[in-house]
Amino acid sequence: MHLTNTTNIDVIRFLRGRLSSNDNKAEATTPFSDRLVYEALRSSRASLIFQKQQANQYLNQDNYQTIGCIPLEEIDVADCPCAPKSGCTFRASTIDVPTPIGKFYSVTSIDGSITYAYVPWDRFKYKLNDRYASTSNTAFFTTKNTKKGARLYLYNDIHKEYAAVTGIFADPVKVYSYPKCDGKSLKCTDPLYFNFPIDPELLPNVYEMAVQLLRPLSPQADKLQNDSDDSHSNTPLK
Repeated sequence: MHLTNTTNIDVIRFLRGRLSSNDNKAEATTPFSDRLVYEALRSSRASLIFQKQQANQYLNQDNYQTIGCIPLEEIDVADCPCAPKSGCTFRASTIDVPTPIGKFYSVTSIDGSITYAYVPWDRFKYKLNDRYASTSNTAFFTTKNTKKGARLYLYNDIHKEYAAVTGIFADPVKVYSYPKCDGKSLKCTDPLYFNFPIDPELLPNVYEMAVQLLRPLSPQADKLQNDSDDSHSNTPLK
């Protein structure tokens, strides 16, 4: 199956067809909700992409997404309410960025005029003490994992109010739902019709892995006939 601009409903319906064919059932009787089917697809996509990253294999641009407007605030480097202020500040994302698979591909200013170099969080303190002006004055970014995703930090750029991030994200729906510059998300948009960003050549393997995830589950394992998931995923899909 080779589709461009493949949506969540496209891949969910196709996988339902695969499950129905395997079970000799009509699609309408497939006992899993849209949410659980999507979660199997999302998890399979993330696993396969991560495997390719670990093997240093090329990843098609179809896998990537961009968040074009991430609001920033100025915070002290001692990012803890109980710590004394250091006088050294970051620009940090006010809203956590959805979790990437691996590292962000790029972090830039929203007009693309500045590209920030990546420094791992545990190397940041060494960056601050770098003696070489050409290095210490470079605008760079680091991230710290949170319960909701990743917090983005920019250093040596105290004036920007927004940043843009491109990467491959663990849950594409959270990227499409990320609040815009006005702080509002696309709450009125049905996530079933968001794109499912995937390399078309990787999609058959995603389906195969998702079938293997769902096949062992009984209808009772998914209490989602009423479109609410009681035990699996918190994805905002219906």
